[in-house]
Amino acid sequence: MKSTTQSGLWKVEFGELGATLKVLQDHGVTPDHLARLRAEPDYAKRVAEFMLRGGLDASIHQKLARAVMGKNFFGVED
Repeated sequence: MKSTTQSGLWKVEFGELGATLKVLQDHGVTPDHLARLRAEPDYAKRVAEFMLRGGLDASIHQKLARAVMGKNFFGVED
């Protein structure tokens, strides 16, 4: 039997969700960006990873190292 209990982001109230969308809009996010999040799993994954690591963006050298080393690379966010 499937549980109808919702958790995580599904518990965010409508007012909080609206306030979050307003902040994103104030920084230039458009409905097209949100549609891309839903349509492109790789894009959504990159956005989520950026948020989870606190917005730290690696230098180009770190990006190259991560591309070569994969999960065996530890950057500043690690």
